[in-house]
Amino acid sequence: MHVFGNKQLIGQLLRTTDSTSPDISCPGNNAPCTVTDPLTGVSDNVTELGSFAKSWYDGLIVSVQHKPTKLGKFTYLFNINYTLSKTLDFSNDDQLTNNNTDERVNLIEGTSGLAKEKGYASSDERHRLTLFGQLQMPWNFSFSPIYTFGSGVPADTLVPALNSRLPILSRNAIGRGIKNSDQLNTLIAQWNALPACPVPAPCKEGQDVSSVPGGINFFSPFSSLDFRLTKDIRLGERMRLSLIGEAFNVFNFTNVRGFSKNSYSGRSIAIGPDFYTAQSVAGGFFGAGGARAFQFAARFEF
Repeated sequence: MHVFGNKQLIGQLLRTTDSTSPDISCPGNNAPCTVTDPLTGVSDNVTELGSFAKSWYDGLIVSVQHKPTKLGKFTYLFNINYTLSKTLDFSNDDQLTNNNTDERVNLIEGTSGLAKEKGYASSDERHRLTLFGQLQMPWNFSFSPIYTFGSGVPADTLVPALNSRLPILSRNAIGRGIKNSDQLNTLIAQWNALPACPVPAPCKEGQDVSSVPGGINFFSPFSSLDFRLTKDIRLGERMRLSLIGEAFNVFNFTNVRGFSKNSYSGRSIAIGPDFYTAQSVAGGFFGAGGARAFQFAARFEF
């Protein structure tokens, strides 16, 4: 499957204009224009919303289904679904201006355009495997397990002093092009070796960037085994009582995930001693991939 999204909304800083108003100034050289309110004297940049963004999804989707089959007093079926995919886009916070985060590197390097922002989507997951089935047993018992595995989503970097990712990295490169913290430290050293701005690009904006702890593999998979056990009790021809017991994340696997598009990885992205430490987990109090949980229910049908 291939899906291409075109003309999606995104914000860009205005850099040129045909206006002759004395209240707007465009210095050129890819610097943002400044508009001044003649009543208050307050000046600010202008964000132009337009259909400039694109997105790309490529996926290989495989499904294996086994029809219900009797084995003595038991009947079973199962499905196996696997997806190999890659998702690219121009912005973590799609359809929103997102405080011009898509312009941070351009502002540092004195450039313009979205070319530098094409990178992995914050929700990109290379491998996704789902196994589920059902076992019908004597005395109207049924057992339904489901196992879900995801290979992990990428993370970005943030240099607080620049309010930007490390400029020599593409967006959401952690866990994709950059596999471990040793590779990241090599790139940080390359950035620190650049001459300080202002000189012709490439140059280093601000002070040196600190290294991150070594020996960290940027691999944060999702894994959860859930199941349901049901006992059906027939009450006459038209009524049925079902007693249900469910278990979620049976092995209590810690699934590190976030809830914000800016950091869906659930990891600290600020470069420093705490880089890539876990900040949040999937599921919250009670949800998919959260801490081990049990649920019991009764259903009456008539």
